[in-house]
Amino acid sequence: GDVYKRQYQRRVRVSGWLGDGDLRFGPWFRVALALLAMDSHSLAQLEALCDSFYNPKTEEDRRMANQQLLSLGLNAGQCLNVLEASNNNYALMVAASCLVDLSLANVGESWSDVESAELRDQIVSFLFTRGSQLPKSVSAVLCKAAVVVTKRGWVFGSSSSAEVAKQVGAKCFGGSVEQTLLSLSFLKELVHGMMDSSLALTSSQHYRSASIFRILHLANLFKVVQDVLLQVQQTPSNSRPSQVLELALELSARCLGFTTHGFSKEDEAVPSSIDLPRGLQSQVEAQEGQLVELLWGFADSYPLLVLEAILPLSCIRFFSRPNVRQLHASKILKGVRWMLSQHNVLADSDVHHRLCLLLASTMSNYRITEIFQAADMLDNDGAAGFFEQLAQFSAMSFSQWELMQASSQYLLVVWSELMAALREVEPTSSSVVMQALPRLIECYLKGCLDSVEPVLDGIADPMLEDAMWSQLEYLPILCRHVYSNIGPGLTQLMDKMLSDYSSVINTPGKQRQIIEGQLGWMVNAIGAIIGGHYLQGAPRPSMLHTS
Repeated sequence: GDVYKRQYQRRVRVSGWLGDGDLRFGPWFRVALALLAMDSHSLAQLEALCDSFYNPKTEEDRRMANQQLLSLGLNAGQCLNVLEASNNNYALMVAASCLVDLSLANVGESWSDVESAELRDQIVSFLFTRGSQLPKSVSAVLCKAAVVVTKRGWVFGSSSSAEVAKQVGAKCFGGSVEQTLLSLSFLKELVHGMMDSSLALTSSQHYRSASIFRILHLANLFKVVQDVLLQVQQTPSNSRPSQVLELALELSARCLGFTTHGFSKEDEAVPSSIDLPRGLQSQVEAQEGQLVELLWGFADSYPLLVLEAILPLSCIRFFSRPNVRQLHASKILKGVRWMLSQHNVLADSDVHHRLCLLLASTMSNYRITEIFQAADMLDNDGAAGFFEQLAQFSAMSFSQWELMQASSQYLLVVWSELMAALREVEPTSSSVVMQALPRLIECYLKGCLDSVEPVLDGIADPMLEDAMWSQLEYLPILCRHVYSNIGPGLTQLMDKMLSDYSSVINTPGKQRQIIEGQLGWMVNAIGAIIGGHYLQGAPRPSMLHTS
């Protein structure tokens, strides 16, 4: 045993990743082996501790296992030894998690570039050797450990980190489906890690590593993903590898939406214009809309993932050639029109939400004249057919309070953008928009009124007052050209509600609460329409009922 131990220590020192015995890290627990060269008995003891921690018979068993794990030491060599020797999923998870903690604590600090690169290569090699046999959760944590080393390597000027994405990307082709899945999973975790500011020591180091990745490597990585999608597209639909397609679409969305300032906390806001890095911008422009067509081709199977991938493409600020920008907008609207025709979109709230967000983003980031020209290129019905279909979709969305609560804000943005710039469009083309407005406003207000009862029943959450006013402030823009058309309808609706209220005003109960809540909506909506807007800084009136 002593001879084997000395040989093992010598081999580990040569490979450059032997950790010090007094390094102890870990958010939940720390793990170590009593001997570097672990025998079967020691490994069995460790696996038993991990089993007791994750699957305890009693809470006392969990506490005891946690204490014993906390009492052990840790180094990277021992974690790799566990990964090589154990078949216990819990022990593998412990070792992988500890590698993440050690990498966060030591890369760029106590470990040299050679030691860090050797550890990363060992992890990647293990992933592609045994990754297909591991649970996805363990593989994901191991990918994160390798990504931490890679990201911090870029921060501290590592020359080997630049080759990781290229080497792993090459494994997507010519191998088995399992190898392609592992490669895409690693690349997905790499892009995610590059956006995660918590994996760097400081915000400036995160910005440096994310910027290097975005400028020098993102385009090459996205080219790999696009080639995978093209391969899947050429495969007969009944034999397509669904997991590969799903991962490739997720990775496409992450690449196209990559930012250097970390994850946005307000990801539900309408996205503003973005500038792609030069290499990625050149790829998108050279394809003249074919990338958008490629993504829309998978919308029948993975509509939500496709919408998330196309959303960043609707926000591109600059195209070097105007005709490419116009063609790009036309391809986006072509897919949008297909989605609008699918009745199951209204049945899936997540897909409906993303489609409304894509519509709002497209209307906000393109000029309305470009939108009308792109819509005219769709088919023989032209812009009139597209906007009539959009009006029907909006009316059906407003009529369902479940969809309205999540997505009405985006639909109001769509129609207010159209109305704000409608004078730039030929009257013959804009007539369908003007004709649709009274119906849309009526459907929106009725949807607001219908949401009062579910709120009182506790089925739906009450809308915050700021959210309510952010919606009502769009009404003056929508109504200013159709006052004469909507006025009589609003008057009739208000008269009926007042009549109903007068009949129950002396009868406390649910029906009275419903009418009071509806009157609160109507008073504020009519006030917004008539007033146009409130002076900046002036207090807004409160609702008559907190609905």
